Amino acid sequence: GLTEDTIITLNGEEVPGFRAQPDGSTLDFVVPAIDEATIPDSMDVDVTVARGDEAKTLPNGLTYFKHKSVDGLNSTAFQFDAAEEAEVRVTLEDSHSSFGALNIPALDESSSIVYGIARTNTVAPAAKETTEPMGLGGNLIEAGEPIANLNEFSVYFYQALEAGGTTPPAGSALYALAQGLYEVSPTLPDGVPNPDTMTFSFPVAGAGLTAGDVRSGLSLYGVETAFDYTTDQTTADDPALVLYQSELLNSEVIPELLADTEDETAIDAIHMARLYSLNTFSLRSNAPMAPEVVEALLEANAAAGNGSINGGTEMEIVSPLGNLAWVDRIEFRTQNGQLAATQTEFITPRGENEYSLVFNTPESDRRGTMDISIFLRSAPNTPAVTLEDHFEYRGIGLDRGVLTVLLALLIALLGLASGGAPSGGSSSSGPCFIATAAYGTPMAAEINTLRNVRDTYLLETAAGSAFVDAYYRVSPAVADVVAANPVLAAMVRVLLIPVVFLGKVALAMPTLTALVGMSLGAAFMLRRRPARQS
Repeated sequence: GLTEDTIITLNGEEVPGFRAQPDGSTLDFVVPAIDEATIPDSMDVDVTVARGDEAKTLPNGLTYFKHKSVDGLNSTAFQFDAAEEAEVRVTLEDSHSSFGALNIPALDESSSIVYGIARTNTVAPAAKETTEPMGLGGNLIEAGEPIANLNEFSVYFYQALEAGGTTPPAGSALYALAQGLYEVSPTLPDGVPNPDTMTFSFPVAGAGLTAGDVRSGLSLYGVETAFDYTTDQTTADDPALVLYQSELLNSEVIPELLADTEDETAIDAIHMARLYSLNTFSLRSNAPMAPEVVEALLEANAAAGNGSINGGTEMEIVSPLGNLAWVDRIEFRTQNGQLAATQTEFITPRGENEYSLVFNTPESDRRGTMDISIFLRSAPNTPAVTLEDHFEYRGIGLDRGVLTVLLALLIALLGLASGGAPSGGSSSSGPCFIATAAYGTPMAAEINTLRNVRDTYLLETAAGSAFVDAYYRVSPAVADVVAANPVLAAMVRVLLIPVVFLGKVALAMPTLTALVGMSLGAAFMLRRRPARQS
């Protein structure tokens, strides 16, 4: 005798019935919300059904629950306003004594009530779910390896059909699974990590994770599933859509990883792991870079760069979807696969940022266009991604400024070498070549200065001695021309004035001269550093 006019009273509140069967055997109704403060873990209430003067009370006919555990799956029910941020306390164990924190950003500017269910289970050691029902669906994630004794979790949102749209793939006749309500980009248009993301924090002491495990690269993956709370069944499309979420960073574990944190340090909790889509999530070790991450990275780094074979060119690799937090090394290889250079030191500290990696190119003994291969610590033997023809190693370029510096250096060296043969050598009393021709006598004070600089600096190195020897072979012919031309002799004397002055300074203050020389060299290299490539 049940009809849609039948009165249903629940916890003192009258609720409407709908979808009565023609034979009067069933009547559906939507359970109204109850103040969470009045619910411990669960609370039973009476249900009264009245038709006319007839009334039937069902003692404990309905159980309100905030947390529930069935067959190893823990559920947490909640609701929130989509226009505001929310934090949900999610149960992790059957005893409801261990909790995680789900933080939800504002999802919609218009105020609307969203109902949610968060579910957790513990992954068995070295095993994936294979039985039916599917549980949470973590068995559909093939990336890497699940971590023993670590909770997998899932999050589902539901909205009233007038807000949620068409017939639901899961839920009830009035409330649809809001699959598209939450899906955000990992980075903003300017490349900065998106701060408005859902996060989950939970203890992991039972999993035995260490700082070394985090530094080896732990990746969070998600698979799109649907949970029908009326049948308690989890389903997924075939094939299931599996998406990379994020990589644990230094700041996303407790204790936070510092440069001096030892690898053996135990990790107590995961702190605000980032989630960018719905619905089931699992943390994986030894996971390769996901295909969608590789595709986005290749597209974002299409432009090639170039720099000196001496290294030092600053480069940036951008990954819009992340996964660059724990890079093992970067290899530069020639077109025929030969290893030209390897970089293991990065400007971006490991574990600080997974969307951008900045480094200086290493020195190479080969010129030409190189492929750049990125190796992750989670899979150090196989390149995660290779940027083909991405960098060209070039020799040192000679523009007008560099040529001017080299010409000045050549003049100085000619002046230094022109001071005659090495002291004590068989030619010490011989002609002084170009300087002698310029000054008219081998005994000029300027020539003595040049000779002392030569003996003190040039002849103390193999390269300097080789240059002096070469000079003595070619300079007599030049000296003849200088001696025969007063104007040219005067020009050489003028050119040698700064050389003689610097020589005197070098002899008088060798330490200061070395410091000034190194400073000028460093300034020159910084000025000539190639522009940053991306």
